[in-house]
Amino acid sequence: MFTNYGLREAFSGDMQNDLALVQISISFVAIYCIFFMGSCSPIHFRSAAAGITLLCVGLSYGSSNGLAYLVGGKTAGIHNLLPFLLIGIGVDDMFVISSNIDQTDPRLPVEKRMMIGLQHAGSSITITSFTNAIAFFLGCTSSLDALSSFCFFAGLGVLMLFLTSISVFSAFMVWDIKRQRNQKGDCCGACMCKENTFLCCGGRLLTKSQKSYPFQGEEGDEIPNEKYANGTQKFLHEKLSKWITSKVGIIVVLVIWTIYTCVSIYGVS
Repeated sequence: MFTNYGLREAFSGDMQNDLALVQISISFVAIYCIFFMGSCSPIHFRSAAAGITLLCVGLSYGSSNGLAYLVGGKTAGIHNLLPFLLIGIGVDDMFVISSNIDQTDPRLPVEKRMMIGLQHAGSSITITSFTNAIAFFLGCTSSLDALSSFCFFAGLGVLMLFLTSISVFSAFMVWDIKRQRNQKGDCCGACMCKENTFLCCGGRLLTKSQKSYPFQGEEGDEIPNEKYANGTQKFLHEKLSKWITSKVGIIVVLVIWTIYTCVSIYGVS
């Protein structure tokens, strides 16, 4: 068991299991991004943006590792957790960017929408990114070599995520806004289904703003009085928030958390 061969086999098995988990997590994140970064519409669907999001995470992971190795960094088994960490942080940053851009006036020029969107999203992701990076770099002072190395790799990864978010992903969003403005489907026009079909939920998840110019109709159409940027916001405000604050919702939440607390207490006992 404790021979060199046995240790190598044990580490090899752990690495294979970790790689399988990384693939599963990437698949789930990709599915989540595809369905929630945009809306159920060929124009507002953002499967391509989800792919760019994962590409940015991959670029950040590869570049940060390369830079760390360049200055003499070394890895251990704990470094296999880095992909999970970077996926979570990276997807969050790019959701913030896309959401803030969606909340701008769609009739404004593309450059103006990007400026306003990044004005709000940029400050948010800058503060969180540098706070996370500083926290990880402070962890480099640990006396545990493996933990110190992990914090160094993670800190570089967070900084690279910030750079790819404000450069690669933001550049893609300019193209995506122009695509929507030209009323072209997602994936370079490959998404050609109609919004009133079953696949697009009959257009019920779209807001009035998403059904008006420049996405549909003509420039002279009336500007809708709409406070929601997308269907997700509309659902959370009009459906979920009302249900969760109702008597039935409160009881369901209390029951779920009571069960969860009991199971947790049983687990640690």
